[in-house]
Amino acid sequence: MVRDLGEGSVDEMVLGFLRAEIDSPQYASDYAKMLDSFGFDRSALIDNGDLTDTYANHVRAIMLSMVRGYGRNVHLFHRFPKDVKWRHVSFDPSEFHRLRYVGNQEFWMELTEGTRLIDDGARNYNGTQIEAAVDAILENMRRGDTMPEIILVDDNQNHLVVIEGNRRVTAFAIARPNEVRALLGTSPTMDRWHFI
Repeated sequence: MVRDLGEGSVDEMVLGFLRAEIDSPQYASDYAKMLDSFGFDRSALIDNGDLTDTYANHVRAIMLSMVRGYGRNVHLFHRFPKDVKWRHVSFDPSEFHRLRYVGNQEFWMELTEGTRLIDDGARNYNGTQIEAAVDAILENMRRGDTMPEIILVDDNQNHLVVIEGNRRVTAFAIARPNEVRALLGTSPTMDRWHFI
């Protein structure tokens, strides 16, 4: 069951995205260069980011725009709706069958043998390029570490598509925690997003 935990915001989505990717092997150097060029301290802008600071929210949105295409209709955010409403939600394992990896990505298609279903990815992750990352997340969960919210969208076709957190959600599908927290985006035109 999906439980509504209250209103979210686009600023929370942007900050959540940056917090999740700031140390990623694929994007860390891009974000580090931007922090240097803007003259911002990572701790103040991202790790301990203040969502009430309008200017900091603007800078974070620029960073996500430059690295991932947010607000520019390119890259990950190609044809992403501008009218997305964000809600904090939680769900239990009964909803895992609805979870899908982001679309149009060769790796996730291969991992799931074309289904993009998270449960299929969890069954097939051993021996792949994400195995070490997923195993590390599973170990963190066993230690009781708090996991960041994953970022999802409702595809208007009874699926929840992961925008950010594909490795974490794979670990969740393996571990089957009682509750997973997410920031969920909805829009009447979400099915037009390139990665649905």
